[in-house]
Amino acid sequence: MSAFDRDILVQGPFDDDTVRLMPPFFGGLPYPLPPAHYHDTSNLTFTYQTDGDALAALLPPPFRLAEPQLMISLINNRRVDWLAGADYNLLAVNVPVVFEGAEGPIEGVFGLVVWENKTAPILMGRDVQGVPKLFASIDNLREFPATILSANAHLEGSRFARVIMGVSETLEGEALDAVKRDNAATNWFGWRHIPNVGAPGAALSHPVLFPQEFEIHAARIGSASIEWTVPDWTSNPTQCRIIEALANLPNLGGGEAIFMQCANILRADLAHIPR
Repeated sequence: MSAFDRDILVQGPFDDDTVRLMPPFFGGLPYPLPPAHYHDTSNLTFTYQTDGDALAALLPPPFRLAEPQLMISLINNRRVDWLAGADYNLLAVNVPVVFEGAEGPIEGVFGLVVWENKTAPILMGRDVQGVPKLFASIDNLREFPATILSANAHLEGSRFARVIMGVSETLEGEALDAVKRDNAATNWFGWRHIPNVGAPGAALSHPVLFPQEFEIHAARIGSASIEWTVPDWTSNPTQCRIIEALANLPNLGGGEAIFMQCANILRADLAHIPR
């Protein structure tokens, strides 16, 4: 092969003891990256049952489907420390999984796709943590009337998802304490994939484990749903196949939802490639 063989590509001049983002020519960030604190987060998450065979077909090995469920989260992030206090929103589609690796089975959630409305977190999450991020306009969650929460996701004026939650109960006392305990931490899995240039296949493709922690201040429960609107190719040429695949996964019941006011800590210092 020429000088552009795989070893030289991997072991090139930027293979040092820093974390270099694109473009790599201007230096890197110190390793390990520190935990990322999101000090003010509104998190609406709900789960519904779906076709287990169709869902399992989307998972790469060695992941195993733990439950035939889709987990939808619409999150407003504010006071993000690594963004100098800036904010951004996201819509995430996750799946409960078990990672069957040499380290032993690890329970967690696997990210199928995450839409975000700001460039910096998309690039950081894709390049370093392998989170499958795409750009879209994600609305702030709004409450109207007092028992309804809703938000839309759209691209170039074409709405492709609408999330609606009916709030039925504010949690207090032991019920709130139980939510705090049950949701204190999670194993969030991604998959970092970089395609070859000038050839099919992958230059890099592997799982990533990116732990998260939550400090929950308040919570309300209810039921929620997501309405997918599949765009045609001209309206959303780069994402229409993804939206169509998700829309084709049937809603077979469920919809239990929780809306949490919390702080979120992304443990970048603990992120690694699970074996």
